[in-house]
Amino acid sequence: MLGPIGSDNHFATYLEYSTGSNDSEDTEDPRGGRLDLLVETDEALIGVEIKIWAGFQENQPEKYVPSLVKRARDLRDLRDVPAYPCFLIVLAPESRRSQMEGEIAKKQRLGLFEDLSDNCKFLAWEKLLERFYETKNMSASTKFLVGELQSYFGGIEGALSNFRALAPQLHRWEPTGSRWHRDVVGGLWRLLPCIGRRLGAAETWCGYYLQSEDKSVKGWIGFVSKDQFVESAQLHDAELIIQLNMAVPAWDDEERVLLRHLESDQYEFTWVIRFDESWKPVDWRNLFEPLQTLLSGTQD
Repeated sequence: MLGPIGSDNHFATYLEYSTGSNDSEDTEDPRGGRLDLLVETDEALIGVEIKIWAGFQENQPEKYVPSLVKRARDLRDLRDVPAYPCFLIVLAPESRRSQMEGEIAKKQRLGLFEDLSDNCKFLAWEKLLERFYETKNMSASTKFLVGELQSYFGGIEGALSNFRALAPQLHRWEPTGSRWHRDVVGGLWRLLPCIGRRLGAAETWCGYYLQSEDKSVKGWIGFVSKDQFVESAQLHDAELIIQLNMAVPAWDDEERVLLRHLESDQYEFTWVIRFDESWKPVDWRNLFEPLQTLLSGTQD
């Protein structure tokens, strides 16, 4: 809309930028949130919400609008410029364009982006990379950064989209987990909100801890060796499990198991996930949707 956005004098980025009543004029909404990425340039403020396979959580992305608008207004005054527009970008795969644009349009019709006008848009990361590669005379450092971005996006999709070849490897255990276990559980990490950021590993397991923002829901997701199971019909050297301190009603038909360790007493509910070579990213999304709801606190 603006043409090229310059950043000759001012450029800054913030990961997981905290929004809400603490830095906005909206004192009626204490829930706030964390915007995945905030980019400040000379001429615009750009918020980026990254959606890989997960859908919008409650009040997303409109709950970020008051903070974005206020920050843009403050930066306009600070830099003494006549206008300093802000944008909210939803970054996701091209395959999700129809879904994401439909949800954004619905929220716009409801007037939820009123302060941003039409400045909330979907952007496919494939298109983003395409535009980068169209740039001529890139410096060596810029080429390196674009390559890193491509690797990041490729890693997000790769671990779960190449499942036909990966699935057999995931049923074979080696101490602390193989690179395939780590890649896949890292991909699943990105599907779930409020999850611990450091992979934990030991002789018979590797995975991540889960926790909702209000800390009422806690758990763990990862791969474990067959030595961890007390009694089970499991047939493989390794299985993918999810442990929680409360039930997920939609998973009543999923197989429950007992484990020897991994804080089993604290996490009363443990499920084993029976995947196979036919699974696609949409299967993971459908499986985890009830858990996303539970962790984000939007359940009834």
